[in-house]
Amino acid sequence: GISVCLTAQADHEKNRITWEMNVGNLSDDWTLLQADYPRLSYDAIGGASAFVASGSGETFEEIDQVGMHVHMPYSSAWAAMQYMAVWREDIGRGLYYGIHDPMPTRKDLISEKNALTGRGRMYAVLPAEGIGERQNGQRMPGQAVWQLFDGDWYDASQIYREWVLAHAVWAPEMGDQGREDVPMWFREAPMW
Repeated sequence: GISVCLTAQADHEKNRITWEMNVGNLSDDWTLLQADYPRLSYDAIGGASAFVASGSGETFEEIDQVGMHVHMPYSSAWAAMQYMAVWREDIGRGLYYGIHDPMPTRKDLISEKNALTGRGRMYAVLPAEGIGERQNGQRMPGQAVWQLFDGDWYDASQIYREWVLAHAVWAPEMGDQGREDVPMWFREAPMW
């Protein structure tokens, strides 16, 4: 059969819930095609705005008035970061949804909001390994992170930045002068 083990850990100091998930498949009759990380649902009211990681990042203002569906394949030019956020300017509070996966594992990030109901959700979908094979259970890489924050898109980006610098294996070494793998002659070039 199919089994799902979902583990949540609360961090009260950071107003954060961290999720880990394993999908087991011991069936000779089924193959796992994809698995969704836990979905974060919200009601977009009172001038809510959204940030999605399409390209170098994009904000949508007053999403409570319109529908929205953004599908971003990570890691690609269409999604260079693994996080999204919604917030309300009037109260200065928001919700961060990030996948803290230290390896740049292929996944789809989705942010959508229904124009009629005002309800939205943020989630990520991971294509399964061994599609077409029997008993292809999977451990979701990294962790899904839901976090309350004060501010707007910039403050959400700082949550992601802090994690990247501490844990992402693909992040370059940083020193006081920026990237340590950039030669001095390049840093001192009079033009770029």
